Amino acid sequence: MQGNRAEEINQCVRHSCHQRKKLPDGWVVQGNHTLFERPKIMLLLSRQKGPLTHNTWWFRICQQLLSELVRDDIVFFSADTLFFLDVLHYLIERTFPVILFSLDQTEQSHRKEQFAFTENVYLLPNRSDLSKREMFAFRDRSMVQSADLLIAVALRKNGSMVAYAKEALDRGIPLYVVVPPHSTDQFGGNLELLAAGVPGLEISLTERAPSMDNSVSLQADIETDAIKPGELDNFIWHYTRPHQGPWPDQSWQEYIFSLITADPSSGHNALDSLCHILTSQKLFASTAMIKGGYPVVCFSEVTPVGLSTIRRYQRSLGRWNLQPYGLGIRKELARELDVCPVIYGPQALFQELTAPSRFLFQQDIGQRSGLDWWREKEWRCLGDFDLSLIQPKDLLIYASTKRNTHRILACLPQPVRLISNVVNSG
Repeated sequence: MQGNRAEEINQCVRHSCHQRKKLPDGWVVQGNHTLFERPKIMLLLSRQKGPLTHNTWWFRICQQLLSELVRDDIVFFSADTLFFLDVLHYLIERTFPVILFSLDQTEQSHRKEQFAFTENVYLLPNRSDLSKREMFAFRDRSMVQSADLLIAVALRKNGSMVAYAKEALDRGIPLYVVVPPHSTDQFGGNLELLAAGVPGLEISLTERAPSMDNSVSLQADIETDAIKPGELDNFIWHYTRPHQGPWPDQSWQEYIFSLITADPSSGHNALDSLCHILTSQKLFASTAMIKGGYPVVCFSEVTPVGLSTIRRYQRSLGRWNLQPYGLGIRKELARELDVCPVIYGPQALFQELTAPSRFLFQQDIGQRSGLDWWREKEWRCLGDFDLSLIQPKDLLIYASTKRNTHRILACLPQPVRLISNVVNSG
């Protein structure tokens, strides 16, 4: 940030704040009420999609802003329920106390355990008359109208946050806009506000050490074991994908620190996921999309040869559901370790199953998606899966090419067969 603009913002914090000490209507406060007597700053972000890495522009801009606004007496607004909001919350909370407008009360106790500032404040909505969509709008407008200073970081074209920012200007709330790196719809809101005469912030980002380039071949490829396609059928497969947020055994603080310090694996892509599994020697169970909320680890009988038949592009997330990385476990051993084939059927079948086997239920046809789930030929185990129980002869590691074999093999406690360059069908 240019020195004169940084000083202007700090002058604004010193002289133009402390105007909105009244608690916003429709919210119940838990925590230190006196935080509202401090200058209250809000960083404006539209919903951010795509993978987050240590080089993601909006993350680096927020990090830079926070480093240049270090003052003992200010507080930041934050929110929850969406991944990018959680990232921003924990990034802010490394340096400043926060006033959290929370719509996810189930996470409160977990957050309190991880807060660095004991004086943080929760605001809980007191509006039972609003739909979920209306509640999001109510929260965002309440935050904007209660702030003493607004800084627009990344606002998409025609986004609701742009309208709220204009309302704030009409109410006399100081607003600055970060000048975006390029003119796209992702930053259309920034450009619109700049065109309306809102002061712009030119923020220069210093060069950061590059992350490990997973697309560049190492000088000496390791020869992987030859294996016949038919032998792959003797294994069930766990394929990886990008992991959003902290690893299951990683705290939010550790995750944010890995991004700030440009840890090569902080992007949590599919290769990072495989390496983390191999290093931790554990497949972590998840309840996502499992009827009954059972924590399970999922496998598939579909081999790497047929992976393309079950891969789907998830447009809303901007990613594939599976990537060509994973590991295979010999079926015979998997059965001994209580990994079982999924039971496919209509919704009514779930209640007919015995309680111990309900974690295996999967509706055969997706109600909204229309997908034939049985094509995945899924297997499951209940709870985490301990890889340390698997002997090398019963384990295969899969990577689509040999480019990353050095990194993968470095994660293994003992030699394991690694396969690559299989010909996918479909």
